[in-house]
Amino acid sequence: MRVSIRDRGALSVVSPAALSAYARAAGWRRHEPYREHSDVYVGESRPEIIVPRTERLGDYASVVATLIDTFAGVTGQDELSVYRSLATTDRDVVRIRAAESDDGSVTLNDGVNLIGGTRDLVLSAACSLREPQPVYRAGANREAANLLKQMRLGQTDQGSFVVTLLTPVVPPPVPALFPDRDDRNAPIERRMTRRLVEAVTAARQATERAAAGDDGAFEETVGSGVSANLCEALVRIIEPFPTLDVGVSWARTRPVAIPGTVVRFGRADAALLREAARSLRDRAPRPDMRLHGFVRRLKRGEAGDDGTISLLAKIDGQRQSVVVAWLDLAEIRYTPNVKFTGKSGYDHRFDFVIPKSRDQPERVLRAINRPGRDTAQSVAFSWIDTREVRAPDSRAYAILNDSDRPVSASVLGAMRSYDVQPVPWSDRDGAREELAA
Repeated sequence: MRVSIRDRGALSVVSPAALSAYARAAGWRRHEPYREHSDVYVGESRPEIIVPRTERLGDYASVVATLIDTFAGVTGQDELSVYRSLATTDRDVVRIRAAESDDGSVTLNDGVNLIGGTRDLVLSAACSLREPQPVYRAGANREAANLLKQMRLGQTDQGSFVVTLLTPVVPPPVPALFPDRDDRNAPIERRMTRRLVEAVTAARQATERAAAGDDGAFEETVGSGVSANLCEALVRIIEPFPTLDVGVSWARTRPVAIPGTVVRFGRADAALLREAARSLRDRAPRPDMRLHGFVRRLKRGEAGDDGTISLLAKIDGQRQSVVVAWLDLAEIRYTPNVKFTGKSGYDHRFDFVIPKSRDQPERVLRAINRPGRDTAQSVAFSWIDTREVRAPDSRAYAILNDSDRPVSASVLGAMRSYDVQPVPWSDRDGAREELAA
């Protein structure tokens, strides 16, 4: 059955930039100007066509209808397929496809969650453009909220339930000779779509790594746009369905050398993503938090304007040590209060264990408030007995309190001789990078 589109409102949706991009992709090239507001396009084994440069023509809808008929005849497609392509040619298209039923329907509640979760997913990616963070405050990023206002919700597809997001992308003022893979001068709308794809892909890969036992998988993806907000949005849209695909196609008016991508999640991934969201929220700094406690120490250099205040306070109803606070602020992931059974059969407790990462092995830490000969011998024996049952490349660290008096050289030397790396509290920032990796 041949379908012709004659609705003037529908035809006016197609932009001149979309017509030009479609014609070039289909084998035409711009030949010469035609009157004041159009161009003549020619191509091998192609009929000559006239493409308008502006929609402010009295017969613009008729011109678009004629071009759709020509495009359909040359490409062998029906007019409806050509129209759908033209309607999205100047837009990046993100499709969230839910596998539920063959008739393309979902329950009302699942549909509401899918659309609401998709909005939260895009908002979290937009927030990360300015500065990637583990958590974003809702409504705090006005620029991200304004970007969402430019997006449009497209029609769903038959045979599945699809949330289609359309983002207008401004074409470059001068066509590039070759597609720029990095698109360094891309408008912010394109950068938002790219960040969304990057973040969703990173979350998918982190889910696989976490399922294989990598405790630090999600913390390493924050720079790619993964946040607690993004993980929570994914849980919301993944959980109701057996599988869920996130795909993208790029606007032809601003071509890139990056192929279209489809990232698939399964219902079982929701549990891992929910735990990742909780962990990212727990580790995030709280800039506006008010603490009440006892001041244990004040320190500021004679020539400095800034200083350090050590508090004994309760956070979330629990008393927190200074070392815990530093690990959290330094964004060092850890598991507290871990017990290992050594080669001798004795149990040894360590204050923190930092799991293995891509760049560093497992690291065990013990905090010592009063470092001396006895405590040095204790931590040395614990490590000698424990290291036999840990991974061969595991490392031990002792965080030493030197706030009241310096740690003696003999204590430092004794620890080093048994492969325990001493970290005086005053030099803790020197070990930060190694522990955070």
